[in-house]
Amino acid sequence: MSSGTKDTNFNLSRASDKQQIAKLISLWGPKFIKQWFDGTIINQWLDDQHLTDIEKQQWQEIFSPSLRKHFAVNNISDPLKALEDREKGNLINGWISNNR
Repeated sequence: MSSGTKDTNFNLSRASDKQQIAKLISLWGPKFIKQWFDGTIINQWLDDQHLTDIEKQQWQEIFSPSLRKHFAVNNISDPLKALEDREKGNLINGWISNNR
């Protein structure tokens, strides 16, 4: 991850982003962070959800770097649990239903 990259949506020239990424690294470790932001973790999670290929593709389109950052920062203790909670009936699920 480099400073201000579009793949993480962090701008390391900003103090708040530096603090957030430091906190994530200390809690998750660099390997998990890399896999979170490169889509590996979300793809594994999607495979476990028994979704159709179309639904998986739609999730991947929605789960942009800014949304990954949002989930990482706002659900730092368990971002995958937060995904499960949101998947059960919120906007993302509604968006998928409306765009089949």
